Amino acid sequence: MLQKQGKCYMEKQLSYAKTELTKALLSLLEKKSLSEITVSELCNEAGLSRLSFYRNYDSMEEIIREHLTGITDTFLASTDANFRTTPREEFITLLFEHMYGIKELVSLLIDNNLSYLLKEDGEAVGYLIYQDNKTETGAHLTVKDLAFIGRKGFLAILGFLARFQADYEKITLFLPRDLELLSVIQSPNAYAIQKRGRQEYMARIINAKELLSRMRKPDGTSFVIRITDDIIRENEGTFLVEGKKVMQTQEKPDLIVSERALAQLVTGSVSLQESSYREDVEICDKTAVLETVFVSKPILVEDHF
Repeated sequence: MLQKQGKCYMEKQLSYAKTELTKALLSLLEKKSLSEITVSELCNEAGLSRLSFYRNYDSMEEIIREHLTGITDTFLASTDANFRTTPREEFITLLFEHMYGIKELVSLLIDNNLSYLLKEDGEAVGYLIYQDNKTETGAHLTVKDLAFIGRKGFLAILGFLARFQADYEKITLFLPRDLELLSVIQSPNAYAIQKRGRQEYMARIINAKELLSRMRKPDGTSFVIRITDDIIRENEGTFLVEGKKVMQTQEKPDLIVSERALAQLVTGSVSLQESSYREDVEICDKTAVLETVFVSKPILVEDHF
C-alpha cells in the first residue's frame, strides 16, 4: 500500500513539474526566441530545479512537442470526427475551429520559428527556419537554420526569401564561406548586400594519433608531423603518417603545428597556406604533399554556444 501511494505521489510530482515547465516556456516565448532561452532561465521561471527539467525532458523542443501532442489528443477526443472517415470539408472545419480556440499559442509558435521544406518537381531541395523580429525601427527576418542541395536548392531558398523583400527592412542569413552571394544575385539592389564573417564554433582534438589515422588523405600520402598540446600531453609528439598507419618517429618533421592549428586544418576551416601565417605553424618540407592533405572546405555551422 505504501509503495502504491509513493508511486502515485511521484507521478503527481512529475505531472506538476511538466505542467509548470510548459507554462514557464510558453511565457518566456512571448518575450524571446526559443534559442535564447536557457535551461536555468526556464527552471527559474517555473520555480523548479534543473534536475526536475532533466527528469522529464531531454530538450525544450520536447516540451513543445509534448504540449502540441496533448492538444491534438484533446481535439481528437472531443469529437467523433475522424480524418479517415469524416468528409474532408467537415473535418477541416472542425480542425480550424479548434485551432481558433488556441490561436494565441499557434501565433506564438509561428512567430517564434517558421520552418519550411522547399521542393522542386516533388523533390526536397532545401529547408530553412526563420524568425520574425519586429522592432520600433522596422521588421527583421533572420534565418536561424538552413540546408540545401546544390544550385537548385540554393536558388529555391533565395526565391523563397525574395518574396519577403517588401515586408522586411533587413533579411539575414548565413552561408558557407566559399559561397559568394554578391556573385549570385543579379539585381540593381545587390550593392545593398552586407557581408561579415563569423566563426563561433569550436574544435578540440582529443586523440591526435587516431585523428591522423582516420582523416581523409590521398592514396600513397606520407608525411611527418610534430604536434604540441598544452593540455592533453598524449597528443604531443612527432608522427609518421602513411595512409591510415600512424606511428611515433624521430624523423625531421615536414609540418610543426599546435593542436589548435591542426584542428583548423583538419576541419578545413583554413587552407595550409592560410595557416602558415599563424605563429604556431611551421611548414618545413613536402609543401605540395601537405597541400593535398589539408585543404580548405566549405563549412556551414550555425550552432551557437
